[in-house]
Amino acid sequence: MRPYTHLLLANHVSVSTWSLFPLLLVFGWWRTVEAADPALTPGDNVVVGSPCSLAALFLRAPAGTDGNAEPIDIEVLPSFPRSYKAAMDYAMAAFDVEAVAVPRNDCSFRQTSNSAILVEPGGFRIEQVFADSAKDPSGVAVSYSLNVSRLTGNETILHWVHIEGSFLLPDWDSRSSVYTVYLTAEQDYAKFTFQRGDNGQSVWVDAAQEGPMHAGTGRRLASEHGEGRRHAAPRGLQSAAFPSAEYLPPVGEVQRTPTTVIVPVDVGNERLVDLVVKSANGKKSGKYRFFVSRPYCPEDRRFFDPKAKVCTETCDEGYFGNTATGRCSRCLNRGCSICDKGLGCQMCLQGFELQSDGFCKSGAGSPGSLESMEKAEVHAAVNYGRSHVGLVLAMMSAGSIGLCLFLVVHCCGGGGACDLLSGKLGDEDDDDDFRTPYSTAREYYGTSHREGLGPY
Repeated sequence: MRPYTHLLLANHVSVSTWSLFPLLLVFGWWRTVEAADPALTPGDNVVVGSPCSLAALFLRAPAGTDGNAEPIDIEVLPSFPRSYKAAMDYAMAAFDVEAVAVPRNDCSFRQTSNSAILVEPGGFRIEQVFADSAKDPSGVAVSYSLNVSRLTGNETILHWVHIEGSFLLPDWDSRSSVYTVYLTAEQDYAKFTFQRGDNGQSVWVDAAQEGPMHAGTGRRLASEHGEGRRHAAPRGLQSAAFPSAEYLPPVGEVQRTPTTVIVPVDVGNERLVDLVVKSANGKKSGKYRFFVSRPYCPEDRRFFDPKAKVCTETCDEGYFGNTATGRCSRCLNRGCSICDKGLGCQMCLQGFELQSDGFCKSGAGSPGSLESMEKAEVHAAVNYGRSHVGLVLAMMSAGSIGLCLFLVVHCCGGGGACDLLSGKLGDEDDDDDFRTPYSTAREYYGTSHREGLGPY
């Protein structure tokens, strides 16, 4: 059962041992006053005039040096109405209580202690809180009880462990330390998700080297020479268990969050994996041992494709079916499309040429080869430069021609200079009508336009 993020408490009593817990819990229960509706949800009893109740109650450790007040999860005690329990981490020395009573206009929250409540390591406190009626202070109050304990710091248990898409035998029990894990053939790793028993615990993975599965636990592929053995895989491996709500990521504030570690396991192999737990005070350590096995792919899909994460009969281009490992392994020859046992190439990728020694070599004239691609890039760069140089020259030529035409039109618009040039360059036998009245430009400028211009 997943813990709640809000919290309900019982009568204020201090003890240092669990031996008196049943007696004190029963005592707190008998002091509980029965209410018409003991439900504890934000939507209950919100109608004005209805019996008072607590819509939410939170338990937190006092804020530390970083200013964060860590939440403390609670769990329901099914055998006792309005009774709950909570376990503080070893590093938490005390807890504070916050609550909301409803209906808000008619009810108020009351507790026996208005300050942080200290709890010794290994001890517990039973605290009681009330939902009082503001309109009738002398009326009957509704009480809630909770037993708050504190871990000793020596704990090395994990609350739960879940291995995604696998079968765990036996079922998880924090008091059992040895398990067998069956993965599916399509799983390339074992994904362990677990929740610590104390946030102060240190947990790490100690995994042995993987090796072939033993007889009766899997199937080894037969090679060309008939070597290998065949065994039936464990039943039911094709269905992966979907994680329940307990293993899903938490919503809102919680005391402890799950942690995930990944351990690779090759197809047809098994591996010994230990989850080592060191206590919060660093004085003790324990471990959970898992024998993890992963079968070979079925005979009609003999090879595992690591890219697609599926079993297949035919491997992708550049890979070959490795009968020794049961996987699609990459061809060792660069540029090889189809290879025999990873070495001898039977067909090359585009841009490579098959040589007599069975290797693929980048073909100088073949499409897609490195040399061809480099030449194509150089040729494209040269053509790009040439086209831009020609464009610039064409634009310059067009500008020059336009400038010349502009000058000619501008000069000939007045008539004088153009007439002079036409007379100078024309035929001497032409009619007098087409000759300039001045024989030379010096005569023209010196005779008719000398006035006001100074000596020529």
